[in-house]
Amino acid sequence: MNNLELLNLGKYFSVSKDPKTRSYEIQSNDSSLAAIITEEKKITYYVTGCYDSGIDWLDIDIENLDKLRNFCELMVYNE
Repeated sequence: MNNLELLNLGKYFSVSKDPKTRSYEIQSNDSSLAAIITEEKKITYYVTGCYDSGIDWLDIDIENLDKLRNFCELMVYNE
């Protein structure tokens, strides 16, 4: 069942792998949220698009953050 949920949530994200660090970067297609999953399965979440924008803060869309969190956890714990 987790595989189906992973596939369902996958449409909301772009996933790329860094060959040097062997970590995965997940970027939300609908917001400025992203995450990195390391080879050790550590997940770090962050906001993109705020550098050099002249803005001191960005809104975090909680629904998109929940989708990102669920997607990353399914990637890490779906073995």
